[in-house]
Amino acid sequence: MLTVIFTTSLILITAMIAFKSVEENKGKKLFFPGLRSLSDIFAIKIIKDIKIFFAILSRKNAKLFVLFMVDLVLTGLAHLKRKSGIEKLKFPDSFKDEKRTIRKKGPSSFFLKNVSEYKNIR
Repeated sequence: MLTVIFTTSLILITAMIAFKSVEENKGKKLFFPGLRSLSDIFAIKIIKDIKIFFAILSRKNAKLFVLFMVDLVLTGLAHLKRKSGIEKLKFPDSFKDEKRTIRKKGPSSFFLKNVSEYKNIR
């Protein structure tokens, strides 16, 4: 696979050098004469479209967009810190863990007392 890629790239490079040397000798372009000017026009059109897009955004939308991007970056960093083990879990995060159970000290509800008396679990 790599030999095929290498040989095709070598053939394309030699063809490009051959075309350029023929163009230099004849003094005119042989291959895609207007490609560079078309690409310049296309690039200018894209730049104008981008300027129009950002001009349409109002100040409020721009602030909201920036806040959204900042929040996205901070959330990603927090997620990476948690996954890498740098930041320890906090108490509210223990509610999300399915393996841990929260035990309250104090009397249980009337319903649970009836169930435990019925099953003689007490």
